[in-house]
Amino acid sequence: MTVTLSGLNGPQAPLYTSAIPSGVTLRNTYTTTTTGLSFPVSQVFLIVIGGGGGGAGSGASGSWGVGGGGAGGAVFGWTTSPTAVTIAAGGSGGGQNINGNPGGFTYAGFLVAGGGGGGGSTPSTNGIGFTGGSGAAGGGGGGGGASTSGGVGGSGSSYLTGGGGAGGNGSNNTGSVGGGGTSGGGGGGGTGNPGPAGGFGIFAGGGGSGNYATYNGGTGGASSTFSGGAAAISGGGGGAGYLGNGNAASGNAGGTGGSGGGGGGAGGSNSGTGSGGSGGNGCVLVYY
Repeated sequence: MTVTLSGLNGPQAPLYTSAIPSGVTLRNTYTTTTTGLSFPVSQVFLIVIGGGGGGAGSGASGSWGVGGGGAGGAVFGWTTSPTAVTIAAGGSGGGQNINGNPGGFTYAGFLVAGGGGGGGSTPSTNGIGFTGGSGAAGGGGGGGGASTSGGVGGSGSSYLTGGGGAGGNGSNNTGSVGGGGTSGGGGGGGTGNPGPAGGFGIFAGGGGSGNYATYNGGTGGASSTFSGGAAAISGGGGGAGYLGNGNAASGNAGGTGGSGGGGGGAGGSNSGTGSGGSGGNGCVLVYY
Protein backbone atom coordinates (compact mmCIF):
# COMPACT_ATOMS: atom_id res chain seq x y z
CA MET A 1 0.00 0.00 0.00
CA THR A 2 2.93 2.32 -0.62
CA VAL A 3 2.19 5.27 -2.88
CA THR A 4 4.64 6.95 -5.23
CA LEU A 5 3.88 10.64 -5.76
CA SER A 6 6.46 11.35 -8.45
CA GLY A 7 5.41 12.89 -11.76
CA LEU A 8 2.03 14.04 -10.52
CA ASN A 9 1.68 16.86 -13.05
CA GLY A 10 3.36 15.01 -15.87
CA PRO A 11 2.13 12.65 -18.58
CA GLN A 12 3.21 9.54 -16.68
CA ALA A 13 1.23 10.18 -13.51
CA PRO A 14 0.84 6.89 -11.63
CA LEU A 15 -2.34 4.93 -11.08
CA TYR A 16 -3.30 4.38 -7.48
CA THR A 17 -3.71 0.62 -7.71
CA SER A 18 -1.75 0.02 -4.48
CA ALA A 19 -4.43 1.66 -2.33
CA ILE A 20 -6.71 -1.37 -2.54
CA PRO A 21 -5.57 -4.53 -0.72
CA SER A 22 -5.40 -7.80 -2.60
CA GLY A 23 -8.23 -10.24 -2.09
CA VAL A 24 -11.06 -7.72 -1.73
CA THR A 25 -13.80 -6.78 -4.19
CA LEU A 26 -15.71 -3.55 -4.70
CA ARG A 27 -19.20 -4.22 -3.33
CA ASN A 28 -20.93 -0.85 -3.05
CA THR A 29 -20.46 2.73 -4.25
CA TYR A 30 -22.38 5.48 -2.45
CA THR A 31 -22.85 8.95 -3.90
CA THR A 32 -25.69 10.07 -1.60
CA THR A 33 -26.10 9.91 2.16
CA THR A 34 -27.49 6.50 3.12
CA THR A 35 -28.59 5.04 6.46
CA GLY A 36 -29.59 1.57 7.67
CA LEU A 37 -26.60 -0.18 6.10
CA SER A 38 -25.71 -3.77 6.91
CA PHE A 39 -22.79 -5.87 5.68
CA PRO A 40 -22.02 -9.58 6.11
CA VAL A 41 -18.56 -8.84 7.55
CA SER A 42 -17.46 -6.96 10.67
CA GLN A 43 -14.80 -4.89 8.91
CA VAL A 44 -14.63 -3.35 5.46
CA PHE A 45 -12.05 -1.44 3.45
CA LEU A 46 -13.24 2.02 2.46
CA ILE A 47 -12.21 4.78 0.08
CA VAL A 48 -13.79 8.00 1.38
CA ILE A 49 -13.74 11.23 -0.68
CA GLY A 50 -14.92 14.69 0.34
CA GLY A 51 -16.58 17.35 -1.79
CA GLY A 52 -14.61 19.42 -4.25
CA GLY A 53 -14.23 23.16 -3.74
CA GLY A 54 -16.12 25.61 -5.94
CA GLY A 55 -14.37 27.78 -8.50
CA ALA A 56 -14.19 31.53 -8.01
CA GLY A 57 -16.41 33.94 -9.88
CA SER A 58 -14.69 36.39 -12.20
CA GLY A 59 -14.35 40.11 -11.92
CA ALA A 60 -16.09 42.50 -14.30
CA SER A 61 -15.68 42.12 -18.05
CA GLY A 62 -12.03 42.14 -19.09
CA SER A 63 -10.61 41.87 -15.57
CA TRP A 64 -8.07 39.53 -14.02
CA GLY A 65 -8.06 35.74 -13.94
CA VAL A 66 -9.34 33.86 -10.87
CA GLY A 67 -8.66 30.56 -9.10
CA GLY A 68 -10.16 27.09 -9.54
CA GLY A 69 -11.41 24.98 -6.64
CA GLY A 70 -9.32 22.30 -4.97
CA ALA A 71 -10.29 18.63 -5.09
CA GLY A 72 -11.96 16.92 -2.15
CA GLY A 73 -9.77 14.97 0.26
CA ALA A 74 -9.36 11.21 -0.15
CA VAL A 75 -8.60 8.78 2.68
CA PHE A 76 -8.75 5.02 2.77
CA GLY A 77 -8.37 2.13 5.18
CA TRP A 78 -9.99 -0.65 7.15
CA THR A 79 -12.78 0.22 9.55
CA THR A 80 -15.73 -1.32 11.39
CA SER A 81 -18.57 -1.86 8.95
CA PRO A 82 -20.58 1.36 8.88
CA THR A 83 -24.32 1.55 9.47
CA ALA A 84 -24.53 4.83 7.57
CA VAL A 85 -22.49 7.02 5.22
CA THR A 86 -22.69 10.80 4.99
CA ILE A 87 -21.75 12.08 1.54
CA ALA A 88 -20.44 15.62 1.17
CA ALA A 89 -21.77 18.14 -1.29
CA GLY A 90 -19.32 20.01 -3.45
CA GLY A 91 -18.81 23.69 -2.71
CA SER A 92 -20.81 26.13 -4.82
CA GLY A 93 -19.03 28.42 -7.25
CA GLY A 94 -18.65 32.14 -6.61
CA GLY A 95 -20.36 35.04 -8.38
CA GLN A 96 -18.75 38.31 -9.45
CA ASN A 97 -15.71 39.12 -7.27
CA ILE A 98 -16.68 36.28 -4.87
CA ASN A 99 -14.57 33.32 -3.81
CA GLY A 100 -15.74 29.75 -4.39
CA ASN A 101 -17.05 27.85 -1.38
CA PRO A 102 -15.26 24.90 0.23
CA GLY A 103 -16.49 21.35 -0.23
CA GLY A 104 -18.04 19.43 2.63
CA PHE A 105 -16.92 16.46 4.72
CA THR A 106 -17.72 12.80 3.96
CA TYR A 107 -18.04 10.34 6.88
CA ALA A 108 -18.05 6.54 6.89
CA GLY A 109 -17.13 4.25 9.78
CA PHE A 110 -14.12 5.74 11.56
CA LEU A 111 -12.94 7.58 8.44
CA VAL A 112 -13.57 11.16 7.39
CA ALA A 113 -12.44 13.07 4.30
CA GLY A 114 -12.53 16.86 4.07
CA GLY A 115 -13.41 19.25 1.30
CA GLY A 116 -11.33 21.08 -1.24
CA GLY A 117 -10.73 24.80 -0.78
CA GLY A 118 -12.69 27.33 -2.81
CA GLY A 119 -10.95 29.32 -5.52
CA GLY A 120 -9.89 32.92 -4.85
CA SER A 121 -11.44 35.75 -6.86
CA THR A 122 -10.24 39.26 -7.56
CA PRO A 123 -11.21 42.54 -5.87
CA SER A 124 -13.62 44.94 -7.55
CA THR A 125 -10.82 47.53 -7.60
CA ASN A 126 -7.13 46.90 -8.22
CA GLY A 127 -5.26 45.48 -5.25
CA ILE A 128 -4.22 42.08 -3.97
CA GLY A 129 -6.04 39.09 -5.41
CA PHE A 130 -8.00 37.02 -2.94
CA THR A 131 -6.33 34.03 -1.32
CA GLY A 132 -7.55 30.57 -2.27
CA GLY A 133 -9.23 28.50 0.43
CA SER A 134 -7.23 25.83 2.25
CA GLY A 135 -8.09 22.17 1.83
CA ALA A 136 -9.42 20.25 4.84
CA ALA A 137 -8.64 16.66 5.91
CA GLY A 138 -6.70 15.73 2.78
CA GLY A 139 -8.31 18.24 0.40
CA GLY A 140 -6.51 20.32 -2.21
CA GLY A 141 -6.20 24.09 -1.89
CA GLY A 142 -8.05 26.57 -4.07
CA GLY A 143 -6.13 28.68 -6.55
CA GLY A 144 -5.43 32.33 -5.74
CA GLY A 145 -6.96 35.22 -7.67
CA ALA A 146 -5.02 37.66 -9.81
CA SER A 147 -4.92 41.44 -9.61
CA THR A 148 -2.17 44.06 -9.68
CA SER A 149 -0.69 41.76 -7.01
CA GLY A 150 -1.57 38.07 -7.08
CA GLY A 151 -3.32 36.22 -4.27
CA VAL A 152 -1.69 33.19 -2.68
CA GLY A 153 -3.03 29.71 -3.42
CA GLY A 154 -4.63 27.88 -0.51
CA SER A 155 -2.60 25.20 1.25
CA GLY A 156 -3.32 21.52 0.70
CA SER A 157 -4.05 19.32 3.70
CA SER A 158 -2.14 16.24 4.82
CA TYR A 159 -4.42 13.94 6.81
CA LEU A 160 -4.17 10.18 7.36
CA THR A 161 -3.54 8.75 3.86
CA GLY A 162 -4.55 11.95 2.05
CA GLY A 163 -2.15 14.60 0.80
CA GLY A 164 -3.82 17.49 -1.00
CA GLY A 165 -1.88 19.67 -3.42
CA ALA A 166 -1.59 23.41 -2.88
CA GLY A 167 -3.60 25.82 -4.99
CA GLY A 168 -1.66 27.70 -7.63
CA ASN A 169 -0.71 31.29 -6.87
CA GLY A 170 -2.46 34.13 -8.66
CA SER A 171 -0.35 36.59 -10.62
CA ASN A 172 -0.61 39.72 -12.74
CA ASN A 173 1.24 37.66 -15.34
CA THR A 174 0.95 33.92 -15.93
CA GLY A 175 -0.20 32.49 -12.58
CA SER A 176 0.70 28.93 -11.58
CA VAL A 177 -0.86 25.50 -12.02
CA GLY A 178 -2.43 23.68 -9.11
CA GLY A 179 -0.21 21.34 -7.13
CA GLY A 180 -0.45 17.56 -7.40
CA GLY A 181 -1.19 15.03 -4.67
CA THR A 182 -3.79 12.46 -3.76
CA SER A 183 -6.16 15.41 -4.40
CA GLY A 184 -5.17 18.21 -6.78
CA GLY A 185 -5.08 21.94 -6.09
CA GLY A 186 -6.94 24.53 -8.16
CA GLY A 187 -5.16 26.54 -10.83
CA GLY A 188 -4.19 30.11 -9.90
CA GLY A 189 -5.56 33.10 -11.81
CA GLY A 190 -3.36 34.97 -14.27
CA THR A 191 -3.36 36.78 -17.59
CA GLY A 192 -1.44 34.30 -19.74
CA ASN A 193 -3.02 32.28 -22.54
CA PRO A 194 -4.14 29.65 -21.67
CA GLY A 195 -4.73 30.04 -17.94
CA PRO A 196 -3.14 27.69 -15.41
CA ALA A 197 -4.61 24.21 -15.20
CA GLY A 198 -5.85 22.42 -12.12
CA GLY A 199 -3.48 19.99 -10.46
CA PHE A 200 -3.50 16.23 -11.04
CA GLY A 201 -4.93 14.22 -8.17
CA ILE A 202 -4.64 10.47 -7.84
CA PHE A 203 -8.23 10.40 -6.63
CA ALA A 204 -9.57 13.78 -7.86
CA GLY A 205 -8.20 16.76 -9.80
CA GLY A 206 -8.35 20.48 -9.12
CA GLY A 207 -10.41 22.95 -11.14
CA GLY A 208 -8.87 25.05 -13.89
CA SER A 209 -8.45 28.81 -13.54
CA GLY A 210 -10.71 31.41 -15.10
CA ASN A 211 -9.02 33.91 -17.35
CA TYR A 212 -8.85 37.47 -18.55
CA ALA A 213 -10.94 38.74 -21.48
CA THR A 214 -10.69 36.58 -24.59
CA TYR A 215 -7.99 34.19 -23.39
CA ASN A 216 -8.63 30.51 -22.71
CA GLY A 217 -9.14 29.38 -19.14
CA GLY A 218 -7.24 26.50 -17.57
CA THR A 219 -8.05 22.83 -18.14
CA GLY A 220 -9.35 20.85 -15.19
CA GLY A 221 -6.88 18.50 -13.53
CA ALA A 222 -7.15 14.78 -14.24
CA SER A 223 -7.49 11.94 -11.75
CA SER A 224 -6.06 8.44 -12.16
CA THR A 225 -9.46 7.28 -13.39
CA PHE A 226 -10.97 10.19 -15.39
CA SER A 227 -10.11 13.32 -17.40
CA GLY A 228 -10.40 16.96 -16.44
CA GLY A 229 -12.88 19.19 -18.24
CA ALA A 230 -11.87 21.31 -21.21
CA ALA A 231 -11.49 25.06 -20.88
CA ALA A 232 -13.38 27.61 -22.96
CA ILE A 233 -12.86 31.25 -23.85
CA SER A 234 -12.03 32.55 -20.35
CA GLY A 235 -13.87 29.82 -18.36
CA GLY A 236 -11.92 27.06 -16.58
CA GLY A 237 -12.69 23.34 -16.83
CA GLY A 238 -13.84 21.27 -13.87
CA GLY A 239 -11.45 18.80 -12.26
CA ALA A 240 -11.95 15.07 -12.66
CA GLY A 241 -13.44 13.09 -9.80
CA TYR A 242 -12.77 9.49 -8.85
CA LEU A 243 -16.10 8.48 -10.42
CA GLY A 244 -16.46 10.81 -13.41
CA ASN A 245 -14.88 13.26 -15.82
CA GLY A 246 -14.70 16.92 -15.02
CA ASN A 247 -17.16 19.02 -16.97
CA ALA A 248 -16.13 21.46 -19.67
CA ALA A 249 -16.45 25.20 -19.23
CA SER A 250 -19.22 26.92 -21.18
CA GLY A 251 -17.99 30.28 -22.39
CA ASN A 252 -17.14 32.32 -19.32
CA ALA A 253 -18.88 29.90 -16.91
CA GLY A 254 -16.59 27.47 -15.11
CA GLY A 255 -17.19 23.72 -15.50
CA THR A 256 -18.43 21.67 -12.56
CA GLY A 257 -16.17 19.14 -10.91
CA GLY A 258 -16.56 15.45 -11.67
CA SER A 259 -18.39 13.04 -9.36
CA GLY A 260 -16.15 11.93 -6.55
CA GLY A 261 -14.55 15.16 -5.42
CA GLY A 262 -13.45 17.06 -8.53
CA GLY A 263 -12.71 20.78 -8.04
CA GLY A 264 -14.91 23.36 -9.78
CA GLY A 265 -13.53 25.41 -12.64
CA ALA A 266 -13.34 29.18 -12.25
CA GLY A 267 -15.40 31.74 -14.13
CA GLY A 268 -13.87 34.00 -16.74
CA SER A 269 -14.42 37.64 -17.65
CA ASN A 270 -15.07 37.52 -21.38
CA SER A 271 -18.29 39.39 -22.35
CA GLY A 272 -19.37 40.01 -18.78
CA THR A 273 -19.06 38.05 -15.59
CA GLY A 274 -18.71 34.27 -15.39
CA SER A 275 -19.70 32.27 -12.32
CA GLY A 276 -17.46 29.56 -10.95
CA GLY A 277 -18.44 25.90 -11.29
CA SER A 278 -19.48 23.86 -8.28
CA GLY A 279 -17.23 21.13 -6.96
CA GLY A 280 -18.13 17.48 -7.39
CA ASN A 281 -19.91 15.64 -4.60
CA GLY A 282 -18.00 13.15 -2.48
CA CYS A 283 -18.38 9.37 -2.42
CA VAL A 284 -17.69 6.20 -0.46
CA LEU A 285 -16.51 2.92 -1.98
CA VAL A 286 -16.87 -0.28 0.07
CA TYR A 287 -14.63 -3.34 -0.40
CA TYR A 288 -14.55 -6.69 1.34
